[in-house]
Amino acid sequence: MKRLCVSLLLVTLFIFFAQPIAAAEPATLKASCFFTKDHPLAWGVFSWIDNINNELKGQVKVNYVGGPEVIPTLEQIEAVKKGIIDVSFTSGSHYGPQVPVGYTLTLSRLMPWEERKSGYSDILVKEHEKVGVRYLGRWLHGGFYMWLKEPVKAVDELKARRLRTFTTYERFYKALGIAGVGIQPAETYTALERGVVDGTLWPLVGPREEGWTRFLKYYVNQELWPASNLVILVNMNTWNKFPDDLKAKLHEITASSERKVVAHFQEKNKNEREALEKVGIKQITFSPADAKRFADLSYDVEWAELEKKIPDLIPSLKKAAGY
Repeated sequence: MKRLCVSLLLVTLFIFFAQPIAAAEPATLKASCFFTKDHPLAWGVFSWIDNINNELKGQVKVNYVGGPEVIPTLEQIEAVKKGIIDVSFTSGSHYGPQVPVGYTLTLSRLMPWEERKSGYSDILVKEHEKVGVRYLGRWLHGGFYMWLKEPVKAVDELKARRLRTFTTYERFYKALGIAGVGIQPAETYTALERGVVDGTLWPLVGPREEGWTRFLKYYVNQELWPASNLVILVNMNTWNKFPDDLKAKLHEITASSERKVVAHFQEKNKNEREALEKVGIKQITFSPADAKRFADLSYDVEWAELEKKIPDLIPSLKKAAGY
């Protein structure tokens, strides 16, 4: 009887230990963006998500829960801070009041991979951590162009024009004497149609595909703030749960994704110029003096404002951002 019990115990132990050990479930991250999913500028969002899900399969899964219809544009920062979502694809200008260095994202003169070497990314990480989010990287490349219903020949002719505005370019408008009208991207078509605004600042990609060029027949052929301020933020508690090797992989994949984003939008902008020309959209070219004034002003007004908010950080930020 004793031998039988021992035998049964051994069989039971063998069956138990022979069972396959269930693999740990991947960490599922809820993500949101302030653009709609089908927006042409959201390409970098889903490129990053696909890269993460493919390269970290079994470890991390990013689940896109929706855009501004789920979490309003200006509430994205609070949602990621509080852990309502784990990842936000948002804009530094949207949360500048909480994290003033967010306003500097458009002012960098470096490529994303250069920022990682210069120390600029390190400053961004440190400042974002103060409010409970981890800065991870960028998901768009390219600046803004001024789109207009009617042409101008000189910078001074922009005075009193009514242009769609947002926090990114309010100070620039004010310096030019432009009347800014606050309108969400999704409402821009209607605002143009009804004559509420005479134009907007927007990247090269988007206005044609969104139908805005039905009204906007001109754009100033001068890119403002080429360094995009659209970034990837991760909830701090979520980030801290990852082991160091996984954090390193997330950094590596993000850095690789940034290069793909730059290449994609450089090609996209080239093709878009050709497409705009074919549909009769005309370029406005300022004189060399006006062009310099136009470009310089876009940087000067922002740095002047930041001197009031974070004066102690300005020297290190400028140096790290390529000035």
